[in-house]
Amino acid sequence: MAMLSVVYNEMLKHNTLPVFTWQVKDSSSPGRKAARVLVEHGLDGNLRPMRFCVGEESAASVKPGMNVQDAKSRKIASGQGKYYTGYVGSNPIELHLRSCISSVNWEGEYAATPFKTQVAVLFDNLPEGMVCPISVYTAGKKLKIDELIDVRKSSNQEAGIQGIRYVCRCGSRLMQLFLDGLFWVIAAPELAFVLETEGIPLK
Repeated sequence: MAMLSVVYNEMLKHNTLPVFTWQVKDSSSPGRKAARVLVEHGLDGNLRPMRFCVGEESAASVKPGMNVQDAKSRKIASGQGKYYTGYVGSNPIELHLRSCISSVNWEGEYAATPFKTQVAVLFDNLPEGMVCPISVYTAGKKLKIDELIDVRKSSNQEAGIQGIRYVCRCGSRLMQLFLDGLFWVIAAPELAFVLETEGIPLK
């Protein structure tokens, strides 16, 4: 697969807020190494590692052999993160996930309101902990994020959202996407935008 676009690599520079960090351990070397991971963050709040790499390569562009298969998670005893065990090809691996945000509740549940909508997100998780959304999944559509304009801690009091706000460009329009605890949400007006946008229908 091709490397990420120049536009996407540029947008990483705007992101300076660490969220999650990953370390990988496999049979090829002792100890754990910081990893860059392509993560699917579902509506259930679970983070599912899809691919990973160690070093400068992009996790979204690594060869298919680096796909994480049959990943299963268990909580760390301290409650500060999770372990994932799985396979890359026939080689067993262990991925260690920790949150850089002390207030994250791994047992928390999504608090639904009429003013916000939960979405699923595919994101690139850098070794330093920064999270960069690549696409949003909701209402049967996949919406590609073309550029990351701004990342900061913020809130939308009217919608009852508080967390990290990602201002994203999708095509010719802007969207505010929030990571609120362990859940990705958008305010109700943003949902109308998503529904009107010609996203890729999910099969």
